[in-house]
Amino acid sequence: LGDRGTVLGINESVRDIKPPTPFNTTALIISGSSIGFTASKTINIAENLYMNGYISYPRTDNTVYPSSIDIKEIVRMLGSSGEYSRMSEAVLAQKKIVASRGKRRSTDHPPIHPTSVAQKASLSSDEWKLYDLIVRRFICTLLPAAKNKIIIATIDINGEPFIANGSNFIEQNWIKFYPYYKHKDVFIPQLKKEQIITVSGKELLDKKTKSPVRYTQGRLVEKMEELGLGTKATRHTIIQNLILRGYVSGNPLQPSEKAIAVVRMLKKHA
Repeated sequence: LGDRGTVLGINESVRDIKPPTPFNTTALIISGSSIGFTASKTINIAENLYMNGYISYPRTDNTVYPSSIDIKEIVRMLGSSGEYSRMSEAVLAQKKIVASRGKRRSTDHPPIHPTSVAQKASLSSDEWKLYDLIVRRFICTLLPAAKNKIIIATIDINGEPFIANGSNFIEQNWIKFYPYYKHKDVFIPQLKKEQIITVSGKELLDKKTKSPVRYTQGRLVEKMEELGLGTKATRHTIIQNLILRGYVSGNPLQPSEKAIAVVRMLKKHA
């Protein structure tokens, strides 16, 4: 490759990153996995928070807030806590509050949401982690989409086209308050068409394809829901039983030799 390149073209666009949808049981378990909780641990803590009046009933398929929930009042209530005052102000400052909606709507129970303000000192460390996750999720479902600027530059180097990709958030909105959403800005310098640039470094990588990642407990619950295995009340229990019986362990889950032998036997004789 040469030491200089020519910018052939630049394409800029803005992409909306929609806010998350309200929590149902499956989504809560998946997000609980991202903070290091097993499926059973997430449900057990959620039930404790519910029994103590901090959150709504945690076993639900619903991902659409019903009109019976006074969303503004809950936001104002959360704003009385120093932990969530800035988030509350961001929601209430909007001319109109429009909640995000998931695909599942039912009348049994509303999506999981905070019902009272908890003090950090009154909860265990794990209880606070899950409560904080639920509060932040609720707040973020009420905020507008984030706006991500995408830049794609095509550069000619010795007759070969190369692509430089950059992206950065120009409006963070809900992402500002949701640390569980992982993103990384990739900045590239301001470029213009036909600009001559200097190639500062070259690297040729020899890579191999990677095997699929193992299922986390949260992702397995999601897959079970997709396949119609179990119910919102039993999926985490099924996983726990597999762990207790020595078929799988860890998070991500790893099958034992016994589990592999059982699967082989079933494939051969079932």
